[in-house]
Amino acid sequence: MSDDWEQRWEQGARTFYLIEVVRQATYALTAIDQALQVTSEPNGSEAWPSVQTFLTAVANVSKLLWPIRPDDNNDKARWRKFRGEQLRAELGIDETSALRSRVVRDSADHFDERLDDLARDQAIPETFVAARGCHRRGTRCDGVRAGRR
Repeated sequence: MSDDWEQRWEQGARTFYLIEVVRQATYALTAIDQALQVTSEPNGSEAWPSVQTFLTAVANVSKLLWPIRPDDNNDKARWRKFRGEQLRAELGIDETSALRSRVVRDSADHFDERLDDLARDQAIPETFVAARGCHRRGTRCDGVRAGRR
């Protein structure tokens, strides 16, 4: 760690990163409030966009606190490690925080792989496909009849 980094941290980087943590936490809280409001309505499936926003914002906070590849041997990695340590100390977040776990974060980040696993290894329920109007040839997945070109 460089003395210059401590100075850089105190001269603005600290505030810059703290503002971003607060911003992402605000997004997460707003999204979960929206999801909870929507789930009380008859069609609770409308909550998923808010749930996805929540997961993304929480993943962003997690990445700020526990950066990826902090042990690489270069200045970028050393700065990431420094930043994560500084933020955790500043916010009083220890290694036992649920934010440290990458299980949900990685699952959300790699959602395409989860969809591949489902489509490749399991039967997709007919009710899922039929409810979206995707089961008939010539029909778009939103249930609208596809036009011919």
